[in-house]
Amino acid sequence: MMEYAKLFDMKNLRWVMDKGFFSDENLAGMLKNKVHFTISVPFTTSLAQTLVEKARQRIGRPAKTVIVNGDLINVEHGKVTSHRKTLQSFVYYNERRYLDAKESLMKQVVRLEHFLEGRRSIPPSLSNQYMKYLKVRRTRGNLNISRDEEKIMQSLKNRGFLVILSSDITDASEALHLYRAKDTVERAFDNIKNELDLKRLRVHSDDAMNGRIFVGFVALVLMSWLDKKMKDTKLYKHYTQEEVMWELKRLKLVEMGPEKKMLTEISKKQAVLFKKFDIALPKTLS
Repeated sequence: MMEYAKLFDMKNLRWVMDKGFFSDENLAGMLKNKVHFTISVPFTTSLAQTLVEKARQRIGRPAKTVIVNGDLINVEHGKVTSHRKTLQSFVYYNERRYLDAKESLMKQVVRLEHFLEGRRSIPPSLSNQYMKYLKVRRTRGNLNISRDEEKIMQSLKNRGFLVILSSDITDASEALHLYRAKDTVERAFDNIKNELDLKRLRVHSDDAMNGRIFVGFVALVLMSWLDKKMKDTKLYKHYTQEEVMWELKRLKLVEMGPEKKMLTEISKKQAVLFKKFDIALPKTLS
């Protein structure tokens, strides 16, 4: 990537990378070329494991809590040395993600446990990735099922954690916001395919296809505008984007004859949103 940047004379760049790009070689190259970067550290490395273990006892304190895009996050900020350079390290903990992961895992384990209870043998056709979390013994011809708590706890050990290194950013909220911003393009494509229902065009002519793509593009522009407005006005502290859309969807356009149209009554929440978005409150549309 750095070679491409040099080839096209791209300067003043910041590289924001996922954990798949993390390696000692890449780290050394970026530091040598004095590149500004922010990168996620995978838990397959001793660095991520060490940073999380150091932070685990302290990170749950109320003083460690920040809000980023409406999410409640706990963070431990420190410094590490790599290739004789000092880097900023951030360990983030999202308790909601941990609880979601725990609930998802335990539901599968309990369902499998109930499926096997009372059986004399494991069905040959059973292929379940959650079998490793159960201990199975045969007692008097029947299966004796118990949970392997050590493996379950090990699987959940790092859930909810995220480790980020940055060459120069010192603010934890800024580092996480920047790291998440790398997904903008990916989210845009995801919105086009899923939220805007353009995964399959279901059309029978080029004109219809172009029309759908154009409408989807306009909708994507509006969603991107909404995202920026929510960030600028700090609405993410109180709403998610989905909650804003749900609140505004409650507005209804009522037709009172062929020439008269009006909106239903605007709630206080909706009025606040219009004000945040610098949009005049509509009364009637004709």
